Amino acid sequence: MKKFINRILSLDFLKKKIHVKIICLILSILAWFFVMDSLDKPVTNTFVNMPVEILGVEQIENQNLIIGEIENETVDVSLSGPWRKIMSLSEKDITLTAALTSTIKGTVAIPIEVRLSDPTVSVDISQKIMRIELDAIETEKRPVRARLTGDPPSGVEIGELEQKQTEVSVTGPSEILKTVAYVEAVGEIGENETSFTSFMQLTPRNDKDEEVSDVSVVEAFIEVEVPFIIEKEVPVEIAFTENFGPNYKLVASDFNPKTTVIKGEKSLVDRIDSISTRDYILASSTPVEIKLPLIYPTDITGHTEQITASFDVQQIETRTFNIRVSQVEIINQADGMKYEFQNKNLSIQVDVRDSREVLNNVKDTDLKLSVDVYNLTEGIWTTPIKIEGFPTGSTATANPAGLSIIIAPDTGDDDEAGN
Repeated sequence: MKKFINRILSLDFLKKKIHVKIICLILSILAWFFVMDSLDKPVTNTFVNMPVEILGVEQIENQNLIIGEIENETVDVSLSGPWRKIMSLSEKDITLTAALTSTIKGTVAIPIEVRLSDPTVSVDISQKIMRIELDAIETEKRPVRARLTGDPPSGVEIGELEQKQTEVSVTGPSEILKTVAYVEAVGEIGENETSFTSFMQLTPRNDKDEEVSDVSVVEAFIEVEVPFIIEKEVPVEIAFTENFGPNYKLVASDFNPKTTVIKGEKSLVDRIDSISTRDYILASSTPVEIKLPLIYPTDITGHTEQITASFDVQQIETRTFNIRVSQVEIINQADGMKYEFQNKNLSIQVDVRDSREVLNNVKDTDLKLSVDVYNLTEGIWTTPIKIEGFPTGSTATANPAGLSIIIAPDTGDDDEAGN
């Protein structure tokens, strides 16, 4: 192109009187405009992609409606008329409007109106109708799914989360609202060492677990109780009530296992020191073995459902021992006083009651009888007999139950004190 221009300019006739030639060019252009203006020939001018103003938006917003998709939001405007008028018009002289009057959701078709500053010019638009999707702002309930982030302390597992609310309200355009499947609530374990309450933030999500935009959750958060679950081994206690009559005795009892592992919310488990069986009414007069269920507190579970308990019940028998009064010890004697039993030849009958198995191991030499003369002054006193040396759990009675004892000043006589 540059070479071509240079060649043109190199022509001799262009080198001569160049300013005259420029003036001629300008005059020819002006002459063309003069001719066109004189003829005023009809022409058409098209303005493309001109925006259409929507009227009545505030009215539908007051009805909780919003504008969704719009078809024919811009149109092409063609102006036809005398050349002079067409050339004097611009986009500023054209007004395009669509009046929105519907107050129900759905797709509405409204005519596009065009106004021109010069009514003598013919106007044509590429689309006569604008279609607008109206959607309603609605509020609906959606289920809440709570989850935690972070790791619990060692030896602790997270129990079932207890939500104060299982549903929350979600607000937004109805068509978008349809895509909300649930609301996710997320909390953090953080540095908590025991069960705690988490105030979880809320996010609406679709069935693909993606966050849904253009909707909002009415509630700012929900409260979720986060239980810390632990296990602990505790001893088992057997609970039973004896109902086998006065002439029988429980000689021995045993049960297995001796411990159980309990599981539950940490604060509850920490307060439990043992687990008891269901109360058993022991009415049998013979040895018995039975399964006894363990009774766990509410919200506490255990690894062991029941224990095996055995009870050895035997009939109570009586064995009689005769103890000479001279074998009875007088305790707490005062200095300067002499003590002797009034009946020195008396034989005391001691009855020991227990099972035959126990009585077979009792000897008369095991029995220790005594009377206590503490604070007793001169005179004849009847003091109760105290029996010791019989097996724990056995009963022992003396006949007579007391002995008469003579207390007198010690004069140095050689009489026996009888003790």
